[in-house]
Parts: sequence; C-alpha cells; structure tokens
Amino acid sequence: LSREDIYCVNEDTKLNLLSDSFSEPVKLEEIEGVYYQWALENIELEEAINMYPNIRADLVKVGVFDTGIGYNETTVVDNLHPDLSWMLDDVCSTNFSTFEPNSDVRGFKDVENHGTLIAGIIGAIRNDFGVDGITNSCRLVSLKANISESSSNNDRLTSQLIRALEFARNNSIYLINMSFGSSVYNESMKTAISNFPGLVVCGAGNSNKNTDLFPTYPASFDLDNIISVGAIKSDNSIWVSGESGSNYGATTIDIFAPGHNIVSTDNTKGYSLATGTSFATPHVTGVAAMLMAYNYELGAELTIQELIQLILDSSIKENSLVGKCVSGGRLSAY
Repeated sequence: LSREDIYCVNEDTKLNLLSDSFSEPVKLEEIEGVYYQWALENIELEEAINMYPNIRADLVKVGVFDTGIGYNETTVVDNLHPDLSWMLDDVCSTNFSTFEPNSDVRGFKDVENHGTLIAGIIGAIRNDFGVDGITNSCRLVSLKANISESSSNNDRLTSQLIRALEFARNNSIYLINMSFGSSVYNESMKTAISNFPGLVVCGAGNSNKNTDLFPTYPASFDLDNIISVGAIKSDNSIWVSGESGSNYGATTIDIFAPGHNIVSTDNTKGYSLATGTSFATPHVTGVAAMLMAYNYELGAELTIQELIQLILDSSIKENSLVGKCVSGGRLSAY
C-alpha cells in the first residue's frame, strides 16, 4: 500500500447513543391511556395513510445501525418481539460489532434496549396489538454495532460504520437510521457517508446546544444525503430537560420530530417510554420509507436530494422552530 493510496488516517471514533431516558416497561393497557402514541397524530400519519392506503413498504429495506433489534436474551428471529418479528429481514441483518460476533450473527440480541425501540417507531406492525409503527411493512435490517451508553464499550465504531455502509450498498439498502453522535470530527466517517448512495437520517444530539457552533457528528456533516433531526415535545416546543435537551441549529439541523415520551417496542418483548433525539430520528426515517415506497410503486426516480427537500417542504411551520432548523418546522407525513 503506497502513500498515494491513503486518503486520510483517523482514530476509530467512539460514538454515543442519543437517548436521554428509558422507562420501565409500559403495560399494554396503559398505551391508549397516559402513554398513548401522540407522535403519530402529531406527524399526521393517519391522513397520509388515508391518502395512500395501499403503499407497499415491503419494497423498502431500512437499515438500523444501532445496538441490535430484538430480545435481550436470544439471537433467533422466531423468538423476537411479536410487533417486529416478521418485519425483520433475517437474511440481510448482520452483526458488525466486535462483541459476540459469532453468537449473534444477525444482530438480533439487543442488550442496550436502544435499537429495538428505534425499530418499533419505524415499523412496528399496525394492528390491534401493542404499538403502531409509521410504515406498515418495511423490511427492517439490523446493522448491529458496539454503540453503548458505556464509553468503555463503544469502541471501533467508525470502522464498523464504514463496513455497514458498504454492506448496505451491496444489499440494496438505501435508507439508514443513525441515532448516535459524537463531538469529534472524523473525515473517514464523513467520506464513507458521502459515498453512500442512499439517505442517512441522523439524530441532532441531546446537549441543548446550537450545532451551528458546537457540531455533533454525523448529523452536522455538510452532506447532501444526510437529514438531521431534532426533538420536540407534544406541545411542539423543543424538548429540554434540565441540562439535557435537543440540539438545534439554523443551518445544521434540518427538521424537528417527536422525541419526548415516545412509546415503542423494547427488548423484553414489551413496550417502554423513551426520550431523546434518538427517537425523533426514526420518525423521519419512517416517513422517508413511506415516500420511497410510494415512488417505487409509481416508478418514479426520486433522487435522495429531492426526497430530503420533499420532507422539508412538507414540514409544519412553527414559530418556536423558526431559526432553530433549516425547515423552520416539524415533520409531517401528509
């Protein structure tokens, strides 16, 4: 290998989950009570479904680069969450983690209980049981990595991300959810995302800071295939809790989406509440999957840049969000 073959050399950056809090499991009977899915009404999902009732989201593979999708004690797809099991792509799902790479080949063991929550927001089966996802039948692909709340465990993540993006390209996965972040700039990560021929949806971060001044990566990379997402509460204000809160930025955050008290599937085969930009991000990913599926059915050739612009142009403008993100609004599926 000559020096001319080397574009750059970077440390294998550590990345952190963008979750602020998880609750104890929520009982099913409480979901329609205190913990109802306010986010689906907020993004006008029912109106979108009524307009396009027969969208075949199974045409779209959605990569979840995260802690795994499934149960905390099993690696077998048939023994996973009943709201997710038949949505999971057990052929493409792959474990890129350096932990337990042989015992969890498909990345279905989610000890951290993060990727499973993400997956449920995107694609939990819409039925009379549990929670409803945004898409009805997309193919969820677990791209498992070392991402962890523990800084001692989330090592070698950039190399795992680069491998996952190459895998996604080779397996026709053109939509990836990335609910993690770091304040450390990494040129290798930026290059890998830039070369990916699909849409990457990234969380803005939970530092309650202006990312125009204090960037969080990968959300703050100036790339035309990234859409960066901040978190709002049910009153459409930016989520803030003490020193934590959604990041914002007039030029570096694209849009806001529900990210407070979100109920979703967890790794106990039950349901939990979650807060943070980690959980705002998959709302945008889910809507992007719907739009991609609709365009596939039409035979339309929507570019990634056109898809991003469509999501931003469809946002619901809010005075509280003007100057806080590019669109000045919150997500709408309609």
